[in-house]
Amino acid sequence: MMNINEFIAEVEKIAPLELQEEWDNSGWQIKLTNGDISKVMVALEVNGEVVREAVNQKADLLLVHHPLIFGKIAIDLFSYYVFHPVREKFEIKCESYLNEMIFRKAQQVELGCYEDPDFFDNYNRATWVVEKGGFKRIIEGTGWTLGSVVSIIFLAVYLYSLDPFLLVFILCPLVVMFFRVKRNQVEFAREKEMTPFERQKDYTKRTVLLKDFAKEIKTTNIFSVVKRRFAEAIDNNIKVIKKYGWRVALLESFSDFFGEVIPVAGGFGYGCYRLIVLENLTVSDFSVLVSAITNCRNKLNQLAHYF
Repeated sequence: MMNINEFIAEVEKIAPLELQEEWDNSGWQIKLTNGDISKVMVALEVNGEVVREAVNQKADLLLVHHPLIFGKIAIDLFSYYVFHPVREKFEIKCESYLNEMIFRKAQQVELGCYEDPDFFDNYNRATWVVEKGGFKRIIEGTGWTLGSVVSIIFLAVYLYSLDPFLLVFILCPLVVMFFRVKRNQVEFAREKEMTPFERQKDYTKRTVLLKDFAKEIKTTNIFSVVKRRFAEAIDNNIKVIKKYGWRVALLESFSDFFGEVIPVAGGFGYGCYRLIVLENLTVSDFSVLVSAITNCRNKLNQLAHYF
């Protein structure tokens, strides 16, 4: 047992408060007692996980390196009071503007345009951007992409400083972007070819479910006609899927090979070769090397999904 003030006095002998910068916030953050303590928990900063662990361990004092103002609490407060309100207002304004633009465009075109599969497909994609959260995904993807590019550049520079040959293993995932673009083009062509059959299925379902046609469906042979058209639409969709499916599978296989197998297996194998055979790589550098290649590979693979 030791008095809490005496304990802090001993700590401040090692790290005097007068040595802190003017902008720093060292010292007591939250003080609830002047009594004795028997267990102290040490951590980097205060967050939910650390607090729960301190409670579970029945610690009397939490001693951390980062003051609260520089920890997760400051980030959470900024996000709650500044970032999220501004972001919500921005999203509402942008979605309202896009809605108005789409409806103005829809009012200007002739009704016959909606019978054109290409126009109807473009119209559905435009409304999806607003109604199904597409705009939000585009904004988040753009921000994530910019951050990933910066991160990849720093990782590439670091790996180059270790061994220029390591760039081979992180440049391979760049090939994935080529295959992703090709796959997206194939999937777009598939969806476009399936659009009229999907419209045929939707029309059939609306016809069957509308109560206005209930009498005709029960008393006439119209249901068999509608059922046949629905089956035809499904058969045509299956043909389209078979037509494009093997291409998508092949492109996905190439993506996995260049995005997963070469960077992970190749980078790990080359690191082991330098560590064990050449003995010119330390264990710590090997660990950092594998971690950097893995992080860079993950960033590039995720980045490829946006192409």
